[in-house]
Amino acid sequence: MARNRKLVNILGFVLGIGIAAVLMFVLGPLNASIDAPLKISGFLVGGFIVGFVGYKNDGIKISTFFSMALGVLGIILGVLITTGALAFLGDIETASEAIFGFVIATLGWVGGIFLIIAFIVAAVGFIITAAIGSAIGNLIWRDKEKEVEARGAYQVSQQAYQPVQTQPQVQPTQKQSSVFCSSCGTSNKREDTFCTNCGSKLGK
Repeated sequence: MARNRKLVNILGFVLGIGIAAVLMFVLGPLNASIDAPLKISGFLVGGFIVGFVGYKNDGIKISTFFSMALGVLGIILGVLITTGALAFLGDIETASEAIFGFVIATLGWVGGIFLIIAFIVAAVGFIITAAIGSAIGNLIWRDKEKEVEARGAYQVSQQAYQPVQTQPQVQPTQKQSSVFCSSCGTSNKREDTFCTNCGSKLGK
């Protein structure tokens, strides 16, 4: 019972990202108090599903590639925010603008650095949960494969084993040890020629 490698990998990725998106962007905004936990758990659950459904260790590879792309995106956004904050400081002319600009720039730096760290941590968490899901999925699938193989081997052995049917032994026909007289019905020995009772000749 073999799995289609390409199909299960695509299915795992679509399911993982789809469920993560539902938890993060659909259910999360419905309740502000659980929005952040749902976003975190949704992302981790998505990684777990990608690893669990994926073919053998392919789920980990897919998660690693996806996480690296996500990490690069986070770094790019973080750098853009920090450089934008620096550019904002370059346009300051008055003291009030300097104070306000410094606050904005500081927030931009902190936000950019936080964004980079958050994306990297999320990427690592995605890979870790995918590895856990892959390990559990492989254990379950390996057990199912062993069960199917054992069942198939049992059926083959049952077909190969055919009980030997013994032919019934035919008993040799025994010759009659006596001859009956056709006249009086008396039993006589086979070697007798005449009936011992009436003296009639025995027909053999």
